[in-house]
Amino acid sequence: VNPELQIAQSVATTPASPIDGGDTVTYTYVIDHTGASTADALDASFADLLPSEVDIGSVTAEKSDGTTISAVAGFSASGNTVANPDFDLALGETLTLTVTTTVNDTATAGSTVTKADATVDWQTLDDDVADDGNEAEQGTGTASTNTPLSFTIDDPTFSRTVLDTGITTAANDDGELVAGEYVTYQLTVAVPEGTTRLAALSDVLSANQTFDTSFTPVVTGSSNVTVGNPTGNPSTNAQTVAFDLGDVVNANVDDATATVTIVYRAYVDDSVADGDTADANATLVWDRDANGSNGGSGDGSLNAAIKKWFGDDAATY
Repeated sequence: VNPELQIAQSVATTPASPIDGGDTVTYTYVIDHTGASTADALDASFADLLPSEVDIGSVTAEKSDGTTISAVAGFSASGNTVANPDFDLALGETLTLTVTTTVNDTATAGSTVTKADATVDWQTLDDDVADDGNEAEQGTGTASTNTPLSFTIDDPTFSRTVLDTGITTAANDDGELVAGEYVTYQLTVAVPEGTTRLAALSDVLSANQTFDTSFTPVVTGSSNVTVGNPTGNPSTNAQTVAFDLGDVVNANVDDATATVTIVYRAYVDDSVADGDTADANATLVWDRDANGSNGGSGDGSLNAAIKKWFGDDAATY
């Protein structure tokens, strides 16, 4: 006669995926005997490594014989490994292990966090009982799950607005621009709790605008949001204004909106004519797959469009 175990695993998130930092991820493992099992499983062992993006809060285990439910001692966490090196599971018993975790701020925005398969080992003799058999000849077994578990971290969102223009009068309101007039733009990234890696923004000005080098762009993170490159490292190439934010870490855990804003200024040159219009797209990219690059097929990209109107024709942004 020999024992034969099987193991299944599942994951649940609160709220439902996509989630972000501070949210709850619960891993559940069920270990029981297969229909072919004919004996108790002795000196069983279990160990499973959870993703680094979660912090373990609690580990509980219980077993049931169909009538009585009792706690199982010995299951604990060390770092991100949950383990029990020595437990028994009698024929007909089912063990349920529940591990409750919290997503931490290393979780990458937009990424899929995956946990590998879990494994349980067992044997037919009890190492704690002397003279119960020839240990060298005892039977052993291993069972694994066959489906890795995963959940998805939320993406950032992105918008582009006009904050102000240099002239605001009845004849030239904020919906109109004339040659030489300043226009102040704001780029806003709403960042999920966690890390938006290698965040970079670019904004293409229309042909009749010029980036104003006399105005220092202002980069602002909301409460508990840290920007890797606090100045945004602004650069220009022809009509493109670019900002490199680096890693943006939102350490909040309250699900409130958290942002990074960039305010910069341009001016209209003397090539502008009445009624000129131009459409422009600002772009946010980030390293979604955490491979050290934000330009690959697995990375994130969002556009924010705004129509610019120039000259004396009445119009609005």
